[in-house]
Amino acid sequence: MNTKPTAARAWPVADVFLTARPTRMCGCRRWRRLRRSRWRCGMKLPFLNRMPDAEESGQRVRSARTTAFVSGVFSLWVGASLVWNSLQLRVANPLDSVQLAQLKKNLEQQPGDESLKLQIRKLDYQLRREFSGRRKMNVNGSYLLLAGLLALLASLKVIENHRRQLPMPQPAARDPEGERGRARLAVSGLSGVLGLLVVWGCLADRPLSGEGAGASGGSDAKASYATADEMKKEWPRFLGPGGAGLSAYTNVPQSWNGKTGQGIVWKAQIPLPGHNSPVVWKESVYVTGATATKREVYCFDTGSGKLRWKGEVKGISGSPTKPPAVMEDTGFAAPTCATDGERVYAIFANGDFAAFSPDGKLLWGKALGIPEVNYGYASSLVTWENLVFVLMDQGYPDEGKSFLRAIDGESGKTVWEKSRPVASSWTTPAVIEVKGKPQLITCSDPWVIAYDPKSGAEVWKAQILSGEIAPSTAFAGGQRADPLLFFIEPYSRVVAVKADGSGDVTHTHVAWEAFDGIPDICTPVTNGELLFLLNTPGSLTCYEANTGKKVWEKELAMDFKSSPCIAGGKLYMLSVSGKMIVVTAGRQFKKLGESELGEECTATPAFLDGRIYLRGEKNLYCIGS
Repeated sequence: MNTKPTAARAWPVADVFLTARPTRMCGCRRWRRLRRSRWRCGMKLPFLNRMPDAEESGQRVRSARTTAFVSGVFSLWVGASLVWNSLQLRVANPLDSVQLAQLKKNLEQQPGDESLKLQIRKLDYQLRREFSGRRKMNVNGSYLLLAGLLALLASLKVIENHRRQLPMPQPAARDPEGERGRARLAVSGLSGVLGLLVVWGCLADRPLSGEGAGASGGSDAKASYATADEMKKEWPRFLGPGGAGLSAYTNVPQSWNGKTGQGIVWKAQIPLPGHNSPVVWKESVYVTGATATKREVYCFDTGSGKLRWKGEVKGISGSPTKPPAVMEDTGFAAPTCATDGERVYAIFANGDFAAFSPDGKLLWGKALGIPEVNYGYASSLVTWENLVFVLMDQGYPDEGKSFLRAIDGESGKTVWEKSRPVASSWTTPAVIEVKGKPQLITCSDPWVIAYDPKSGAEVWKAQILSGEIAPSTAFAGGQRADPLLFFIEPYSRVVAVKADGSGDVTHTHVAWEAFDGIPDICTPVTNGELLFLLNTPGSLTCYEANTGKKVWEKELAMDFKSSPCIAGGKLYMLSVSGKMIVVTAGRQFKKLGESELGEECTATPAFLDGRIYLRGEKNLYCIGS
């Protein structure tokens, strides 16, 4: 039988293309199977095994080698810099500074030495600026190191693939134009790397947003904010120094007559309406005014009442075009402005926030958005060292809309921000000192929360309040080793909380609570021994600060919206009708005087050396001899 030798099966080329040609839908495994099968079917398919020509392959590998060398050197340099910078962080850490520790030790021996305090502040600023700058250098350097390593690995991968598929060498003529192009490419790559290094150096040299802003870093740098002692002599915020409602002066007048002009040093009209209170710093009195379309800051001269300057808050990027819905009792300018001695800060109902220089120049502005608050936004600003604190409690506790933000006063940059699990409030924070450490106290429904003003870290909290919280915190040291804070749950109770706790102190640090004469708007005031509560209908109640025992109660038979203050051992209360009631801040009710202004008042007065500054419905008054 005749047989034919078996020949290798010949697959039609068309069949191969129709059934196994690689497409976007063809997986890598199928493609490799096709490559292996080409020899089994006795066919050679050039498209499956295309090799780059020598010139193309050579140019690619030379570029990869250049990139690998540059990125390798760059990564080594950045890595070494990061190691060196990490070692320097230990030296720059303010907590480990021997010089700073020695200065603080000297201050303990000489607590009244103002020059020593200034040295400590300057050195602390320098150390914090260097420390924060090095921390930022580490962060930026880590990103650059990662980019350099990725470029190095990618280049090495290209070189490795080239070695696996190295074609037979072929003679090729020199291409001078191509060589010049590759040279230009290498120079461009090196220039890009150097540009990254310059950017990194610039970023590393800058401090973190807002930290230490305002000083030059030299030994003669001037701090960009007033000292604590300077603050005590002025009235820099709502309720005066620290927000305690206590004046440092004893010679405050207690009688005048607005109708006859007796005791009125001057009277000045305020261009736009507002329910905010006057702030006084040296020769300047600051108030704000606003309508639905206009917002202004005013500076009056303390001696003559002359309007020194008027600054309009406008042209702020992101400012809402539609005005917020507000109640007439709140208006568009309810928050009181604040000053750190170098700048004055103002915020309005639409969330526009701005800083002015002492001569009226607009330094910066921010649009924080319209707060979702019933009645209108009314939380006042607070300054501490170089920071300005903005409290925006809005919505409901579980919505996550409330926040507390710390802003550097000089630059306007955000230093830190904390989300708050609280509902809307109309309170103003207070910075107090507890056992030598500052605490930033806030209160709303349901939490009272204390923060570290420097970092925003939570110190302690207590779930003790409910309802619409408008009265702010009252503070007293009294005779106790653990100072007390007093919080108001409107119409319901006053709660005294010990301020030396940590974590959740709801069940451990409530000292006492009481239920008579509870205010809904007015913030309480205390002299450390006694706590005074004044509610809107005019019920004045006195409690022992340490025990919560009620000492006395008196009905004044008039309405009040401004908060009571203490000056020279006397309690001052300004009614809505413009009548000032002065009583002894003691264990027995004793009325000392009653003075009529002749104009309605809802703002809280400022009490200075021999003067009282009152804001009426339309005018600003200076009371004195």
